[in-house]
Amino acid sequence: MTRLARDTRDPTRTLAALALLLATAVLGAALVMEKGLGYPVCDLCLYQRLPWYAVLGLSALAVMGRTAPETRVRLLVASALITGAGAVLAFYHVGVELHWWAGDALCAASSQAPIESIEALTQALDAPGRRAARCDDTQFLSAGVPITLAQLNAAGSLVSALGLGIALRALGTRAPKP
Repeated sequence: MTRLARDTRDPTRTLAALALLLATAVLGAALVMEKGLGYPVCDLCLYQRLPWYAVLGLSALAVMGRTAPETRVRLLVASALITGAGAVLAFYHVGVELHWWAGDALCAASSQAPIESIEALTQALDAPGRRAARCDDTQFLSAGVPITLAQLNAAGSLVSALGLGIALRALGTRAPKP
């Protein structure tokens, strides 16, 4: 049996490919919402993408590289933990949106100070990194659908982290001990 045939039947490689597809879909949808549809994003929205970028990179290494199954397991365990951390960050954002707690300085930096003159307005509009939304502004997906992207990301990240963990356990693979 060739190495390629043996690798395509490796369930850890298949699981890594699923993680790669999921991360690509999540990041692609976020970019389409922001750039294509003009959905306003805040700084926390952008930070919530970082775990997905990490999962994208780790799962790409697991799928495309000549990695041993033990290494793929380590990469998948790291992906599950990172996705779980992403769920925590998204839950924090949901709490800020629903005013369960105040946002930190990062959220305050997204909000603009009161505009008192035409010059101040011009400077605010020309400022690099200007965001259209504040972290505590609830941006619903559409009218009549009371779900925000932060809520969707929190649920999706949690389900993904648990799904990866359950799948790894079901495959009988655990992170090898160093």
